Amino acid sequence: MNRSGKQKPTMFYKYMTADIALKTLRNETLRWSSPLRFNDPFDIPRELAEGMEYANISEALSKFQEDAMHDSKIDISDLSSDAQIIITRGREMPDQLRRKYIDFLRLGSKLSVNHDTAFLEKERQKWRETIPNIRILCLSVRKDIVPMWCHYSDNYQGAVIEFNTAIDIALNMPWPNVRSVDYFVDPPELFTEKGWGRWLMLPGGKSQDEMFYFLFYAKKSDWSYEEEYRAERWEPSADGQHYSDYPLPKSSISSIYFGPEIKPCNKKCLMQLIKKKLPHVQMYDMSFKYGWEMKFDPIDI
Repeated sequence: MNRSGKQKPTMFYKYMTADIALKTLRNETLRWSSPLRFNDPFDIPRELAEGMEYANISEALSKFQEDAMHDSKIDISDLSSDAQIIITRGREMPDQLRRKYIDFLRLGSKLSVNHDTAFLEKERQKWRETIPNIRILCLSVRKDIVPMWCHYSDNYQGAVIEFNTAIDIALNMPWPNVRSVDYFVDPPELFTEKGWGRWLMLPGGKSQDEMFYFLFYAKKSDWSYEEEYRAERWEPSADGQHYSDYPLPKSSISSIYFGPEIKPCNKKCLMQLIKKKLPHVQMYDMSFKYGWEMKFDPIDI
């Protein structure tokens, strides 16, 4: 799923408010959020092929087939075997016969537009119904991102929990399923009818992977500072809530970092919980120092 080729790290960080940190440690659960709570309006599209008409998607598919028949340099190796056969046959035909072949394919596409339009709308409706039941665990590979301390840790009044996923990784969900988010300046092709046209020609497994990646792991480059990794799951019994708390793999919690503005009462409660339930966890105070430095001082108990 990670297309950048970078190696998956073993250390992840979860920014949170003091209240959520207390609930996390007290209940031994980790909060996964619905996309409906996200502050990025583009993160996980709310509609499939929004504003597109199937007739235009079909035309884009036909245009790609035609171009690929005329130009053998266009790579079709990732397409389904059926799509490759259709294009390869066209490439082997003389020009006049190829023209008739293309017209025949376009006619078949036009005749199926009404049926395929209904199918697309059905898939859109299924996605609308699925969105509220999706749960995402959002993590970062860094503990020292100032905007995240501000936004997600309640203006430096919260905390950051560190997870060492190298500990019993095979046993501790969700770590095996955590994957990196990739960031783009330009929208991925599946935001266009051309992209959907080509997507329809992919083999089943690859088309599912492409759609899954597009929906969950592609974000606008504005958010690249978060250096996000995430995992996703489906919650069938959401009951209208926009989050779910799942069992926490507490053996993989290695450290907790307290924000410089955390309230003394919250810090005291967190420290007491950690001493009682997670004595192996190292605690730190975070502070800002001259020269854009963030300092993390260990707390000796």
